[in-house]
This record gives sequence, C-alpha cells and structure tokens, in this order.
Amino acid sequence: MISCLNILNRIRHDKNLNKEEYLIYYLDNIDKRLIEIKFNEVKEISKNFISLEDKEIPIHRIKEIRRKEELIWKR
Repeated sequence: MISCLNILNRIRHDKNLNKEEYLIYYLDNIDKRLIEIKFNEVKEISKNFISLEDKEIPIHRIKEIRRKEELIWKR
C-alpha cells in the first residue's frame, strides 16, 4: 500500500497533477469529525506533519485524500 506521505509528495512534485483538484481530510481531535482542507493550503510537507498557514496537522490524523470526488487514499 502506498503511504499517505508518498501520495502527498507526489501531488506536490508531479507537474502533471492539478493540485487544485485535491482535498485532504483529517480527523479533528476536539470535534471528532473530518475536516476538509484544499491541497493548495499546504505550505510544507514533512515526515510527521503537513503545515498550513496557521497550524500543523500530524500525518497520522489524515484519513482521506480525494481528487475531486474520487477517493485516492484512505486510512
């Protein structure tokens, strides 16, 4: 199985992929619900976190990656 981190890095670096089409869903620890973020909001990808403008999301909290409505990856 391809890891979440590998998929995120591929989306980021593959010039043939339209980054605007991708959505990331992560589990909010407080609200206990999935939160949607656009891939374009991601500022940095590291081994353990993705960084947004105002927060960091642990990779292990990411539950789904979608391209438009199509499910690409799910934990």
